[in-house]
Amino acid sequence: MLSTKKLFLSVLVLSLVGSFSLSSTARAINYSSGMVEEMILATNTERIALGLKPLKVNLALNRVAELKVQDMVKNGYFAHVSPTGVSPWHWFVVAGYDYRYAGENLAVNFKNYQNILPSWMKSPSHKANIIDPHYTEIGMATMEGVYNGKTVVFVAQEFGKPQP
Repeated sequence: MLSTKKLFLSVLVLSLVGSFSLSSTARAINYSSGMVEEMILATNTERIALGLKPLKVNLALNRVAELKVQDMVKNGYFAHVSPTGVSPWHWFVVAGYDYRYAGENLAVNFKNYQNILPSWMKSPSHKANIIDPHYTEIGMATMEGVYNGKTVVFVAQEFGKPQP
């Protein structure tokens, strides 16, 4: 086992043409929502097809994802590091997730959430997170907010393996 933390980051910025019929009020959607549940299932389907173990949902990683999307909505940005310099790893600490390995995939401005996972699988850095055999757990969250003057849905997918 490695004694250092291995970190993977990936960003997906995809601008799709089309309007969104979303409320202008920011609203977090937790793991019980259909979108998040289906995306976790689809992520695990990709892993299983490649002979990897499925990831277990971890409530602390769900909280990491919620904190991340809330921060992006509140501060109007889309990036792993906030405009004020807050790194993704800050949210792992705040949520109390002590990790050996951690990674994050982000998405924004998708017209249809079913397009997110196929887009991530076409991106080498996103795919690397999805199929990394070091990861054992997953958490996700989405949140509506305004980005570049449009109401969009922000998505955070968090991966981890806790410290032993």
